[in-house]
Amino acid sequence: MAERQIIPPGSGEPARLALLGYSLLAIALCGLLAQLGILLLHPKGKVLCGDEMAFLANTRLLQQHGLTREFLINMKGQAFGPLLNIVHYCASPLTGLKAPQVRIFHLALMVVFLLLIYTLLRKRRPDNAFSSALAFSAIPMLWNQSGGVWSHLPTMIAALVAIILLFGALDRAERNLAAGLLFALGEIGRAHV
Repeated sequence: MAERQIIPPGSGEPARLALLGYSLLAIALCGLLAQLGILLLHPKGKVLCGDEMAFLANTRLLQQHGLTREFLINMKGQAFGPLLNIVHYCASPLTGLKAPQVRIFHLALMVVFLLLIYTLLRKRRPDNAFSSALAFSAIPMLWNQSGGVWSHLPTMIAALVAIILLFGALDRAERNLAAGLLFALGEIGRAHV
């Protein structure tokens, strides 16, 4: 008995890549929906834990003092720079700096991260940029990072935007100050204070 093939013979590589891309998209969407469900329905979903409390306390300190020396020297409980606090300060009208809203915001940051990976790959590998970008959603650490208030996603997003701008500048043989500034912002996000 012959094996059934999902992709008809002779359909070629583009059809296989499209099927792979849509399969990965379905898996990523299921993962996002599952994590969203856990954040909304789990009994402890509305309770901040571990480092999240310190991160958001520092964001409240940023609201109180602004991006000043006073804020920087009084940050407590986080060993890295203020990028996460700046990002959450900007998002605070939507999140109220409360769980689960801040965690849902990080899920949105993960979607932004995947879109930026796609944007970067689209110019370099247009034939499989979609499936390659979605393959990043299979990295378990990303789900952990996107489900909590952690500093890695804002840092990776700043670095990816910098790389995209840098590649664009290289394609046009020009300099790009914004790329340098975003690399610096990404570094501030992980630098020890």
